[in-house]
Amino acid sequence: MIFNPHPHTDRYSRCATVSLERLILAKKKVRGNVITDHDHLLNEKEAVYLSRKQGFKVLPEAEKSAGVHAHILAFGVRKEIRPNSGVEETIAKIHEQEGIAAAAYPLRYVGESDRAKWRGLDCVKIPQPSLLL
Repeated sequence: MIFNPHPHTDRYSRCATVSLERLILAKKKVRGNVITDHDHLLNEKEAVYLSRKQGFKVLPEAEKSAGVHAHILAFGVRKEIRPNSGVEETIAKIHEQEGIAAAAYPLRYVGESDRAKWRGLDCVKIPQPSLLL
């Protein structure tokens, strides 16, 4: 099953130019979307509603700002996590909810000097071509 694991919407993410509705309509290319706005978790009830309405899976996720250049994807969480809490605390808060912590852009900000604080990650996201083009 093909999922788009890291799309943002213009509702909560300043870097996004696509609306939630338009993102949902991209279902012809994917079987589901994991809505990943910056420091905002899509309401679980809204995700269920959108899944039923559109006929494919919509999952909530968040891209948490853990610091100036630290962005961590939080898969499987149900409660908001305070932004800018630092890398180690953000990862711990995700794990407290039995979620999965993934580095959103590991090559941008994980250097040799701060590698130890990232050791708690469950995985890293690798770049991929956009599925919406």
